[in-house]
Amino acid sequence: TRAYGNRSLVHLRMQRWREAASDAETVLGFEPRNVKALMRRAAAREGTREFDWALEDLRAALRLEPGNADIEAAIRRVEAKEAAPPPPAVVAAPA
Repeated sequence: TRAYGNRSLVHLRMQRWREAASDAETVLGFEPRNVKALMRRAAAREGTREFDWALEDLRAALRLEPGNADIEAAIRRVEAKEAAPPPPAVVAAPA
């Protein structure tokens, strides 16, 4: 599972959100209480703007590590993004 966890982190850094989430899910399949995997899947879900799912992962991580300042900060960040209006759509200029 360590290799999947490490690869998930690499995918996150490359902003390959789906791949990062998939590798984190593989880790969680073997280790459901793996806080790093929960955090990585939450980050991937944040990257795809799936804020409700990201918050679910973050809250699960916080239940496993109460008082973890990094998790609490991530929850606040995702909650703020969830409350913000979506970014404007990109429209191609006429040719």
